[in-house]
Amino acid sequence: MENNEGFTPVDVAIRLNSMNDMIYFLKGMKDKVAEVTPSTSTADVNTNNTNSRTFVSTAGPKLYDYAFNSNFTDAIKRAVSHPHEAEYQSDDGNTALHWLAYYNAPLEAVQAVVKAYPGTLQIKDHDGHTPLDIAVHHSSASEDVIEFLSVSDQNLIREALENFFSLHTKVKRLTQNIIVLSTQVTSLTDLCTMLRNDNDATKDNFEMQELASKKGMDVETHKTVEVFEMRWKQCNS
Repeated sequence: MENNEGFTPVDVAIRLNSMNDMIYFLKGMKDKVAEVTPSTSTADVNTNNTNSRTFVSTAGPKLYDYAFNSNFTDAIKRAVSHPHEAEYQSDDGNTALHWLAYYNAPLEAVQAVVKAYPGTLQIKDHDGHTPLDIAVHHSSASEDVIEFLSVSDQNLIREALENFFSLHTKVKRLTQNIIVLSTQVTSLTDLCTMLRNDNDATKDNFEMQELASKKGMDVETHKTVEVFEMRWKQCNS
């Protein structure tokens, strides 16, 4: 299958010096060659002629396979039905979006994959290229596609920064709340200590009054007697 520039996946693999993608394509040819008929053809098979022989690779998700083989219509459908497949990277680090950018896929296909997994905009292949890099420097991608990838990439970065600052603000506010709570806990602890001391003093005073009452004395007299008895014991010890 050739793309708009007349290149097959093998041609592209050679131009990108991508041996793994070459193996990926040839392995798919070897592993599964299906004869498609009207009664057995499905949306998962790349074909426009139900009587033609179609090669389906089993090396990666179908979305990657469709993008790799320039099957843009099925790539759009697959991105909608299986969005998680947009995260897949080949051994060379390529994603479905890398191939869509390289093959100058229609804007609808690129949008579908980006919507399925916006993070794919930031994924780099083993040469350090993002899909936007591929679109700008290694393909004849349309201006609409390049602009969409560029704007989407900027929006993704902006959103990440906004999330970071939002999280930073929340953490700062939480830290302040913890400080306030810590101060309140300290104050409450001091209050509890004071109340416990007051309670002990009240209890001691009550016991003193009870003893004094039993001896027919007032509290002050009882205290004086206790002090005298304590000193008397010390003198005779």
